Amino acid sequence: MASAAANSFSAAFDKMSNRQPGAKGELEEASSGSVRVDTFSKLVQGTSWEEVRKMMDDMSREFERLKEHDKSDAKEYFTDMVKLWAFKRDPHSKGEGNRISSHYYLLCLAMDYPEMVRAMITSGMIETYGTWKDMRKIIIAIHSLDMTSSQKMRYFDYPIVSAIRKHLMEARSESLKNLDGWTRQNMGKSLESISADEIRETIRALLNKETEGIPPCVPLLAKYIVAEKGSDNKKGYWFVKDGSNHRKVSLVNYLVRYSLTKYGKNGTSTPYPANQSIPYSVLKAYRTANSKHKAAMDLFESYFPRKEAHMIHLERVASKAKFGTRKALLNEKVKGPAPTSAEEHTGNRFPEDKDRVACRANTRTYYRDCGAKNMQTKSVLPHHITYNLSQSKSFAEGEMFMGMWNAKVEQYQERIQKLELPEGVSMNQDMAGVRKGNVISVFDTSGSMMCVGKEGERPYDIALGLTAFLSEIAAKPYKNKAITFSRVPRLVNLANNDGTTKPLKTRYELLTRGSGLNTDFYATNVLLAELCQKNKVSEDDLPVLLILSDEGWDVQTGMKPADYRTHHEKIIQIWLDHGFTRVPTFVYWNLTESGETHQYSSYQRGFQTKADFPGVMFLQGRSPNLFDLIIYGEMTPVEETTVVIEGKEVTIKTNTITPEQNFRNAMSLPEFYEPLVEVVDRMFK
Repeated sequence: MASAAANSFSAAFDKMSNRQPGAKGELEEASSGSVRVDTFSKLVQGTSWEEVRKMMDDMSREFERLKEHDKSDAKEYFTDMVKLWAFKRDPHSKGEGNRISSHYYLLCLAMDYPEMVRAMITSGMIETYGTWKDMRKIIIAIHSLDMTSSQKMRYFDYPIVSAIRKHLMEARSESLKNLDGWTRQNMGKSLESISADEIRETIRALLNKETEGIPPCVPLLAKYIVAEKGSDNKKGYWFVKDGSNHRKVSLVNYLVRYSLTKYGKNGTSTPYPANQSIPYSVLKAYRTANSKHKAAMDLFESYFPRKEAHMIHLERVASKAKFGTRKALLNEKVKGPAPTSAEEHTGNRFPEDKDRVACRANTRTYYRDCGAKNMQTKSVLPHHITYNLSQSKSFAEGEMFMGMWNAKVEQYQERIQKLELPEGVSMNQDMAGVRKGNVISVFDTSGSMMCVGKEGERPYDIALGLTAFLSEIAAKPYKNKAITFSRVPRLVNLANNDGTTKPLKTRYELLTRGSGLNTDFYATNVLLAELCQKNKVSEDDLPVLLILSDEGWDVQTGMKPADYRTHHEKIIQIWLDHGFTRVPTFVYWNLTESGETHQYSSYQRGFQTKADFPGVMFLQGRSPNLFDLIIYGEMTPVEETTVVIEGKEVTIKTNTITPEQNFRNAMSLPEFYEPLVEVVDRMFK
């Protein structure tokens, strides 16, 4: 008698019973069949602590099973678990840029693998893959958890909070020591005997080439070290052990204690007692040193109150900072009407202030003339620009948005040409030396895309920004083309009659037409298959379809009552029924956010295919950094493969990329993970 594992009925039953109805009824896979792929796809910006904890539990169980049989495979698996944190958090170059959910993920790692996480923090991984500001935000995230003080201390004091204190205060001490050496060499005085204003003026003269010399190298911790009056000082409180009790202290109080020692009469030293308060002189020294440290960075925010805004060098200001202070830089009111034509030269915030008027003129010149090589744009995402441009009535602000957009487009076009293949990726030889970008965005404009998040940050807004951006960087035959769908799909031409790209604001308006309550992706594929069939489109010219959606597909009426096909299997059948042997590559970009306001949380959401299904990729989030992975998928060979649809073997031709291989590509990015892998190699046992 056949075992359950070998029984064909049992296998068929298990396969079908593991499918679930999606948000609007269409069947999807409850799991991709890979725990790591599931986590990669479901861990998004809004994922809750409970969801992240369950994901970590699933991976930890699988990792522990591997350890019993193959230590090498177990190490690779664990390395992927750690890399996932870096990929999800990184906002700089390769990752998704998630904040709170990546903090939750790190906390889960700390609960299960405390020594590894402590080593990661003390080796500088937080600021490498995130920011110095993350350190206090991670501590604040701990206090959002439903835990007692004792539980917080037990799980997070050693691997997280004390590690952050050690790394932060030692890095601060080293940086201040270096700054002291710099002031002695360049100003002839010690750091202690010089004022913050003197440091600022000296460094400003160097940066402006008024004097010769090299300014000091100061890490961003100088800007983000917590201040006594900052709100995070109270929100990020921690505990000191006072006998058998845990006494709550502010974050500054906790940090400063690291460098304090209590000396006895006989010269012996002990850690500073928990029941003693921090002397006023110590806190004053902390404030003074921080002030000088920050002055050495010559932060542009300090120019405004000193009536020196006209001296700001925007090429030295981070993109996010410029974007967030654009109204100040342009001398425009934050609320109220845009400048009139009479105020176009001066702005309407402080029109009599010559310093602010000059700053406005400099800012406008910068965004008109700077160009992509000198403009930072990494932290400003496409939807930030498209949404705010659509709302703005200011001509100068519109110029600023377009300067950022054009630089971002040019920078990514250059990036595509320089992409290095991930380790172990096989490439279609027809694409050797070429990065094509034969991609068209398919933008879900249904009502559910507008139900989550504040306006400007909804899945709808993110999808629109990514669609506008991708349509401009796509390969020439596919440039300025997009598809939107709700009840009825629309083919949207974003080019002028002469082939040039329409203005961004016009493209925004074109893409917003046709919204509705339905999510009929089936109809979209019928339209595309018929378009290609009637126009005898070569199978080699079929684009990669990037579906930007929350993936709640409309259930298809008229199907058999016992139709257990997934939505993706039905879509494959559409193309086969229209005479195609090759089908497009489908990139399902998940824009679902967790939360009570959404009918499906991210953890309940299923998957369009299994992890080994060819011609399919899973992506998620809001960053165009992930376009790299689409290019990698497009570059894989096109091969004939057999898939099973409703119990029947069907032969199709498509790219060999699968959700599993896409995950592997994300975990194999050249050079990106090297600092982290060094820590894992050192600590893994």
